Amino acid sequence: MPSEATVKGHMKQERKNLQSTKTSVLKDALDEDFFPPSNTPNLKTNDTVYAMVDPRKMGSASMDLTGRFPYTSRRSNQYILVGYHYDANYIAAIPLKRRTGTEITNGWKQLNATFAKAGMQPHTYVMDNETSKELLVALGKKKIAYQLAAPHMHRTNAAEKAIQTF
Repeated sequence: MPSEATVKGHMKQERKNLQSTKTSVLKDALDEDFFPPSNTPNLKTNDTVYAMVDPRKMGSASMDLTGRFPYTSRRSNQYILVGYHYDANYIAAIPLKRRTGTEITNGWKQLNATFAKAGMQPHTYVMDNETSKELLVALGKKKIAYQLAAPHMHRTNAAEKAIQTF
């Protein structure tokens, strides 16, 4: 299946023309090109706007670990498990001491309990392809489906953007 074309694949690239060498007169002219004045006055209307929602993502959540922090917290935490629930547009974070299968599984149980308590129990989790067998067994016991993101395809896991936002 071809990957979905989104901006997420280019999120960390530097924007162009940040250090422009153009003079201020040209810059003012460019600003007017980017933000042209309206030909008609802005009138209040009763127009309706509809949003398209991908039904395949309904009821799904994503999760991923942050990288190891350079310092250990007072409670001995070195990682954060970040979960993103698609329907609720909610980011949850669980601190972890180590990056072991047992620790990640316990973190997922807390994350899943947070979503369930809010009435937003996910039926599918999208996660990184580096996951433990213990976590997959725990998902199977709860009858929750999972999808593994392809290696180096960060745009398929919404938790990657949630980590940046978090």
